[in-house]
Parts: sequence; structure tokens; C-alpha cells
Amino acid sequence: MFEEIYVSLGQKVYEERVRRNMSQPDLAKLCGVTPSHIGHIERAERVASLPMVLTLLQVLQLTPNDLLQATKGSTASHTSSDIPKRRGRRKKQPLPPVS
Repeated sequence: MFEEIYVSLGQKVYEERVRRNMSQPDLAKLCGVTPSHIGHIERAERVASLPMVLTLLQVLQLTPNDLLQATKGSTASHTSSDIPKRRGRRKKQPLPPVS
């Protein structure tokens, strides 16, 4: 259930960013985060904190209702597979053993 919400949030951020002709670096600068953080949110790879959601709402000039409408499941205009994936994903390195 929560995964659908994160995907819908990411889709809405992506749609609004593209609609405003903004790049991820542009949005990231306005939000005070890195472009990769915006990408993670758009692809639902990370959960956006409440302060981050509020910042995105303010920067993208959205209301909480706009976001809630997008998270009702079938109202999303595209699927997560429509969002461009990051190229050259880094593999997680295993942690060194504790001595």
C-alpha cells in the first residue's frame, strides 16, 4: 500500500517538474537538496520526509489536495516504468566485517 503512495508521489513530482520545464538540478536547487535526491523521490527509490514533501509542494506550487488526488491509485497518468531510470546504477558495497 505505501509503495503505491511513494510511486504516486514520485510521478506527481516528475509530472509537475516536466510541466514547468525544470530539470532535476533546477528543482533540487530550489529545494535545497541534490539532484540525485529528486531522482530517488521521482523513481520511488527513497521515501520523502514530511519536510521534503512540504518543500516540494511549496516549490511546485501544489496543494496537499493535488498530491492526495495523485495518490488515489488509478488517477496517475503514467506508470513508474514511464519515468526515466537512472543510468549506471551504483551497486551497494558490502560493509566490512566488524573486528
